[in-house]
Amino acid sequence: MVRAAMAGWWRVLGRVSLVVLALVIVIGLIALFPPRPLLNATGPQVALSDFLTELDAGLVRDVVLQGPVITGILSTGRTFATYTPTDSNFMDIIVQRLMEKGVRIIAKPEDSDVNPLLHYPLAWLPLLLWILAFRFVGVRVTHGADQVAARWFAD
Repeated sequence: MVRAAMAGWWRVLGRVSLVVLALVIVIGLIALFPPRPLLNATGPQVALSDFLTELDAGLVRDVVLQGPVITGILSTGRTFATYTPTDSNFMDIIVQRLMEKGVRIIAKPEDSDVNPLLHYPLAWLPLLLWILAFRFVGVRVTHGADQVAARWFAD
């Protein structure tokens, strides 16, 4: 009787520890892969029209072009960030205006901040987690079916 009660407690303890382990894994994954901000840039976001006005006034000192995101520093030292349309003609016009105003331009690819050694393994991580989850569920279901079949054939 005592042994059966202890087995029940071990079963409950095993389930609780499994839930705690799953929560630790989820929290660890969230900490490891934080959600990307809407604007991957430094400085406050400004409207594109305000950026163009400041450019025409000669207030823009340095810019970094990274895909549709333009970040930079004004002559006052204030940083800014803005989005541009993905139209290549518009970007050509912006670059031409920046060059006319003598602005220092740095161009980067969109994902230049991503380490290539981590990019590919991390891209496969969600798929591997799903495979492991289905494997875990499959083993649990099969183990339970084996116990039911063993009881059925024992009787």
